[in-house]
Amino acid sequence: ASPSRRTSIELEPMTAPTSPRSRLLALVERNRALQQAQDADSRFDAQLKVLQAWQCERLLRTHADLANDARYGPGVRFFVEDLYAPKDFTARDTDIERALPAMVRLLPNRVLDTAADAAGLYVLTRELDAAMVHALFDVQGVATVDVGSYAEAYRICDAYDRRRQQIDVIASLAKRLDRLVRSRLIYTTLRMTRAPAQLAGLGALQDFLERGFSAFHHMGGSADFVRTIGTRERKILDRIFANHPEPMAI
Repeated sequence: ASPSRRTSIELEPMTAPTSPRSRLLALVERNRALQQAQDADSRFDAQLKVLQAWQCERLLRTHADLANDARYGPGVRFFVEDLYAPKDFTARDTDIERALPAMVRLLPNRVLDTAADAAGLYVLTRELDAAMVHALFDVQGVATVDVGSYAEAYRICDAYDRRRQQIDVIASLAKRLDRLVRSRLIYTTLRMTRAPAQLAGLGALQDFLERGFSAFHHMGGSADFVRTIGTRERKILDRIFANHPEPMAI
């Protein structure tokens, strides 16, 4: 295969402040900057939604067995619909910013560390998606996304290490969420805060947290779920960078 084109696409460095509180604050600031840039560019916003819709469909095809499984289906839907879908998450992100002062003041470091990793994953995904939009629509000039142009965009962005990091952080977060949802106190507290959160104007954040906790609580252990997804996604990543003619056909 001929060498893939490369561009000078730059991703923000992922070096982080040391404390979970500082890391979370810094990531929220980065997410706000990304959202402001997206809001200011209607063309980019439309192209991003096309990419996100294609990625959601691809994830559901790749993991169709898990999505249709009674035990793991809610987990797949949570990742696809609450993290990758072409939705407007402004209300949820605004809620997070509003709740942040209380979060960093009241929550223990282990919970803040998990929250910071989740925020880091979200920001990393947004930055990778922005680079993919450029590689697809500006560099390749495609009108629609398909497997070939998507794989080529991966190689153009040349972000193999970041993609591996993305998969690894998802696995790490799932393990931590497993431990959190097994805590009856945390799970009960989350359910009890539903009404106060609505009254405080934090309904979008509360709904997001409840959906995530419910999905992982329903699994009763996510080790097999995470291992299966991680193995498949790493294999697809390696096949893309090896110029495999059918990288998604695993």
